Amino acid sequence: NETYKRNGKVIVPAFAVGRTQELVYHLHQLVESGDISSKLPVYVDSPMAIDATGIYRLHPE
Repeated sequence: NETYKRNGKVIVPAFAVGRTQELVYHLHQLVESGDISSKLPVYVDSPMAIDATGIYRLHPE
């Protein structure tokens, strides 16, 4: 929250398929619990991670 309030940026490298989705999942949980702002922009810069996220969305089980 401090970095967000200062208009800062956080870069988290996540090179493994599944790790990006896990990070996005945990960020979503933090938003849902109110621990971080829902206005926090999240960018994923990996075509493979974006494709994998689409598969995770289709098969959440």
